[in-house]
Amino acid sequence: MRTYWIGGAADKAPFLGYGPHHHVLHVMNAWRDALPGEHHYRGYHELDEIVREIREARTRGSAARIIFVGHSYGGATAMRAARRLEDEGIDVDLLITLDPVWGFPVAPPRRAGRWVNVHQRLDVRDVLACVPLLGPPLAGVTCVVTGSSFSDTVATVGRQLGRQAGADVNIEMTQSHGAVSAMLQRALDALPPDVDPRSGAIGLDGEQPPR
Repeated sequence: MRTYWIGGAADKAPFLGYGPHHHVLHVMNAWRDALPGEHHYRGYHELDEIVREIREARTRGSAARIIFVGHSYGGATAMRAARRLEDEGIDVDLLITLDPVWGFPVAPPRRAGRWVNVHQRLDVRDVLACVPLLGPPLAGVTCVVTGSSFSDTVATVGRQLGRQAGADVNIEMTQSHGAVSAMLQRALDALPPDVDPRSGAIGLDGEQPPR
């Protein structure tokens, strides 16, 4: 099993003078013992690299199952990577998007084995951010005035994608956009036993990871 952990803005690389804070890397390290197989930490800007690595692995004969865990802008990158791989005949077995963010609508994957989308409950600031041109800066000012965290402000200004019609499961949360581990826990708990990677059902050679 190959799990790609894809961070958002300022996670693996600096963004507008902030970071990198390696938030998703810390979550990956906290969870890796519970999930068998290989773990790869990537940034949202590494879409081409992710697709190329998986393509090359398949060319070498690897049949390892593929899991994407993407947070924020990394969630949108996970969706885009899954779509591109589909076009090459490679399916993603499990797609987990954690409050995905992108400035524009993202074409969803058509046939991911299972897709769980966890998203923050949207409010008037998120609606404001969707107004062309002036919306994002006005939403940012509103976030600052109302005391939003940096993580929530970036997500709002960046435009959260919210509920996804193509996902098998949508989970709405009221926690901060930065609550990555909590969102991942909710996503995994929503999976049936035959799909949950913690059960070993989609692991390598039947190995059983701890629960």
